[in-house]
Amino acid sequence: GTYDPSVDIPGFPGADQTVWFVANDLNSTNTADLYGTQPLGIECQVTSWAYAQEGPLGNMVFRSFVLINRSTATLDSMVVAMWADPDLGFSDDDFAGCDTSLSLGFIYNAQNVDQTYGELPPPAAGFDFFQGPIVAAPGATATFRGKTIQGYRNLPMTAFFYFIKSDLTLADPVQGDPAGATQMYNFMRGRIGLTGQFFQDPQGNQTTFVLTGDPVTGSGWLDGQQYPMGDRRMGLSAGAFTMAPG
Repeated sequence: GTYDPSVDIPGFPGADQTVWFVANDLNSTNTADLYGTQPLGIECQVTSWAYAQEGPLGNMVFRSFVLINRSTATLDSMVVAMWADPDLGFSDDDFAGCDTSLSLGFIYNAQNVDQTYGELPPPAAGFDFFQGPIVAAPGATATFRGKTIQGYRNLPMTAFFYFIKSDLTLADPVQGDPAGATQMYNFMRGRIGLTGQFFQDPQGNQTTFVLTGDPVTGSGWLDGQQYPMGDRRMGLSAGAFTMAPG
């Protein structure tokens, strides 16, 4: 019954800072301004936490998203995505990539020097799915909200996409127009926004995972082989799955 500030710390256990908030898409003016569509009725509860320490944990921010379908409609082809416009220092000299084995998408500098960082070597950044949404899978085991769920599995990254500022082919989805919603949904499914066609690697193979090469060794499909360095937007997706009301 006594508040002890050294013990009674709200938030994620052991973290140095926790931020929690709730958002939804119920404002039709906002959704129309974004991609010209009506609200879906999704509530998003977000917990973010981080650690003030040396080493890997000090360079990470963890985020947990709880999505709730507050509508009365079943969403039969739900896809979630971690989207980012990362702007690694100076925004116009970036490259993107992904590691499908780690469900990791990343951004890095196309050159050894970035004007924002000066003489310092430019960093790299990325996003990783630790626990994707769960889908039915007989005999499997999933983790959901800290609990083990039998008969389900966590989806990994099922697509990695990117688009490029001011590019005519890989254009930003148009805002304030329902066409933009279709274009974004195409990207989230690992397809080109404007056309809905699959991405193609330099050999012409169709894929939902772009830029899967290794920038360190210079092997495989690397950013820069098809388009010059520039301002990248990127996303990791998981889906599709069915999301029932509630």
